[in-house]
Amino acid sequence: MFKLLQQTRDALRRTRLAVVRDEQRLRAGAQLLAAVSGGVVRPYATRDYGRGRYEGACSVLLPPERLMAALRAMRVRLPDGLLAFVGTSHSLARPAPEGVELVVAAADEQFDILRIAATVAARPLRTTEQLIAQLRVWDAAYGIDIWQAETDTVQLQLRTLPRNLAGFAQEVRMVCPATVEQGTGSVAALAAAIRQTRALNLWWR
Repeated sequence: MFKLLQQTRDALRRTRLAVVRDEQRLRAGAQLLAAVSGGVVRPYATRDYGRGRYEGACSVLLPPERLMAALRAMRVRLPDGLLAFVGTSHSLARPAPEGVELVVAAADEQFDILRIAATVAARPLRTTEQLIAQLRVWDAAYGIDIWQAETDTVQLQLRTLPRNLAGFAQEVRMVCPATVEQGTGSVAALAAAIRQTRALNLWWR
C-alpha cells in the first residue's frame, strides 16, 4: 500500500512539474509571438469554427498576407516544446474576428496540432485520432510538415514525393473526397498538383 501511495505521489509531482514547464514555455512563446507579429496576443486558441477555446495555447489574428511570413519567423525562433501553426481561418464566432489565427502551443509532436484544433472529418467520418493515424502513415513514408489545422481542415507539405503519385493521389481522395470532388476534378489532376507543389489541402465540409 505504501509503495502504491508513493508511486501516486510521484506521478502527481511529475504532472505538476510538466504543467509548470509548459506554462513557462507558453509565456516565452507569447512574448515571441507579440514581438514577431506586433499583434495583441490572446491567451487561447480557437476550435469549433472559432466558437470554442483551447487554453493551452496563445494566438494572434493577422491579415492573410502577413500570415506565412510570421509563421516562418516563429518556427525558426521557437524553443523545443513549442510549435506554431495557422489555426482558424473560417470562424463562425460572433462578432466575427478580423484576420486569421496564428497559434503557439506547448506540444510534444506536430500531430498535437490536430488535437489542439480538434480537427475531425465529416465525410468519411473520422475522429481526430483516426486522422492522426493516417497522417502518421504518410509521415513515415514521405515526411510531412503540418502547418495549418482547424475544425474541418488540415494543410501540410510533403518532404518527399511518393514514387507512385497516381496511387498516392487515389489514397488522398479516399481520405478526403473533396480534394477531387470539390477541388481538382480528377485523381490525375490531383496527382499533377501534388507533383508541382508537394502540398495537400484536406478539408471535410
